[in-house]
Amino acid sequence: MRVDPETLILRTLLDGEAYAQQIIDAIHERSAGELSICMGTIQPTLARMYDEGLLSRAERDPDDSEPHSGRRRMYYQLAEKGRVRTIRNEIVLLRLLS
Repeated sequence: MRVDPETLILRTLLDGEAYAQQIIDAIHERSAGELSICMGTIQPTLARMYDEGLLSRAERDPDDSEPHSGRRRMYYQLAEKGRVRTIRNEIVLLRLLS
């Protein structure tokens, strides 16, 4: 199954902020392994979505509950424009499925 990476990212971030690897893991887990996205796809997609105002981001140290290599991570969350697009996409999908 192929799904637009933007749609997957938007839906994943509806649940709260995450960094790229967390987004990748969440997509894989929620789809029971049916969907995957690679780092080479997610990084430029996140950058484009940030530039378009769909996401906000903040670079910071990972918290102590997360495994990490000591380097800072870029955490992404939905901006209002991204939240509106996500909800609109879900309404369209529900209409298609009904």
